Amino acid sequence: MTTAELLEEKAESLARGGTDTDSAVGQLLDLSGMKRVSVVVARHHFLEQLEEDSEDPVATRAVELLDEALTRGDWPIEGDE
Repeated sequence: MTTAELLEEKAESLARGGTDTDSAVGQLLDLSGMKRVSVVVARHHFLEQLEEDSEDPVATRAVELLDEALTRGDWPIEGDE
């Protein structure tokens, strides 16, 4: 499984379970391995689900959690060593 696929599964699980935002975002960031692109790909997966069903509460919450992860992440700058 790719990191993005793992993030999709985790975000869905956290969204279904009603995990608080701080804890959920921390878990997603840990799982991301500092791969911002993986978080973006996972987020896109749920946005596609919302295009099909804009009322899906799990997909809505998953996007919220992944958005917050993107905001809070300390993403390395390419070429930084």
